Amino acid sequence: MDNKSNKTRSEKLKIYILPDMRSDIDLHGAELLKMDIAIEQPEARVECTEGTLWLTQPGDPQDHLLKAGQSFVVNHAGTVLVQGLPNGKARILSPASTAV
Repeated sequence: MDNKSNKTRSEKLKIYILPDMRSDIDLHGAELLKMDIAIEQPEARVECTEGTLWLTQPGDPQDHLLKAGQSFVVNHAGTVLVQGLPNGKARILSPASTAV
């Protein structure tokens, strides 16, 4: 295997929040998800559907732990990090898709 194809899965887990977006992501073995939240579109919601998730966002001095059934509304623009501890499932919902 060459170095180009030897990237870890966590390096590939980067998403951009788009209108009407809903995405389910499995995070295993402490994989890290990076979400870029646009300044004009914060308030994406991260739901923990299984396991435990750790979440941190720019401008927030606290980190957040989510257990299955809990959710967190991202309220700062920038790169948000979500990680399974050690495993978790995250559902990412854009602001438009949460207004149901």
